[in-house]
Amino acid sequence: MEGTITKRGKDSWRIRIFVGYDKCGKQKFITKTVKGLKRDAQLESRKIIDGLGKGTYKQTRKLTLGQYMQEYLDTTARLTVASTTLHGYTEIVQLHLVPKLGDIELQRLTSNDIRKYYAEALETGNRQAKGKGLSKQTLLHHHTLLHKILEQAVEDEIIGVNPANKRITPRVDKHTDMNIITPDEAERLLEVASTCKYLNCIKFALQTGMRRAEILATKWGDLDLEKRTISISRSLEQVEGYIGEKATKTKSGKRVVDLMTTTVDLLKQVRAEQATARLFLGDAYNDNDYIFCEADGRCMNPDALTHSFMYYRSKAKLQLTFHDLRHCHASYLLAAGVHPKIVSERLGHSSVQITLDLYSHLLPTIQAAGIARLEEMLGNYKVFGCVA
Repeated sequence: MEGTITKRGKDSWRIRIFVGYDKCGKQKFITKTVKGLKRDAQLESRKIIDGLGKGTYKQTRKLTLGQYMQEYLDTTARLTVASTTLHGYTEIVQLHLVPKLGDIELQRLTSNDIRKYYAEALETGNRQAKGKGLSKQTLLHHHTLLHKILEQAVEDEIIGVNPANKRITPRVDKHTDMNIITPDEAERLLEVASTCKYLNCIKFALQTGMRRAEILATKWGDLDLEKRTISISRSLEQVEGYIGEKATKTKSGKRVVDLMTTTVDLLKQVRAEQATARLFLGDAYNDNDYIFCEADGRCMNPDALTHSFMYYRSKAKLQLTFHDLRHCHASYLLAAGVHPKIVSERLGHSSVQITLDLYSHLLPTIQAAGIARLEEMLGNYKVFGCVA
């Protein structure tokens, strides 16, 4: 085994190492360009020859970004993320990243290539509304996935540095995607949605702060009426028409939520309605133990709930999503003086910092209310009064 080093230009050297013959008797070489001094090229040549001798050398594969992203989806992502997350990743890769960046050779991909894609996507990247761009929040999802894929390429020793670095991370304006309605507006929403088949789900979301998928996956076996608590350990996922259960994404997502008296009354009403339906349908009733379910006991369709909610919220002339009901619940708790740590645990956040980051815009008014209560509590004590 031998190698040659040839000068290609200023501070550029080509290494060429003979490694034998192929099946047709043609000579095979490993070729690599090294930037720097000649001794850098000599060091790299010895490293390759040593690796070949020990059987530890990995020849760099020439892949396009599109090819590697598909490999990532088929292997790493399929083994490590939930099916709903994989479905979302696949849509981002196939509908957005591959058409714009997929043909670029992975080793030649630069931060500038990615930056140009982000700039274009903000202007015209929305596939459902031609001529309009993606939101910064959506673009941040693209960046997070691209960074994760390229980080795996670094670990696989296909590239040396991740070009989707922090410096080009899209900046998102905080709270732009969060809509919080007042209790009066919530009351109006419930009045307008009085004929909605998902009315009880809307009420339950406002009263517990649970996610849509968690609400639809809760079962009567999770409810403890005596303690007035409900245990959250699973969620409902929907992928390409299939609806199934999965465990909560994180340990903190598995939690016990205390219920208000009004929520307990709501659940008692739901149970009574289900008992009537079960009696009427007999053997045709699907007893899956779901608290919120179709009239025949089958699990509800998450997307159908969302579409119905969007209709009624528009009818009520309100701007919010079903997930915003969770934000409303958190804001009501904080406005009532509940400690952010308790709010964090109730929502299933992995840390109180996430809660503070999400709702920090509410804290100034909460602090003012707290000071007013402190003054009221300590006002009769002379030590806190004015000193003449």
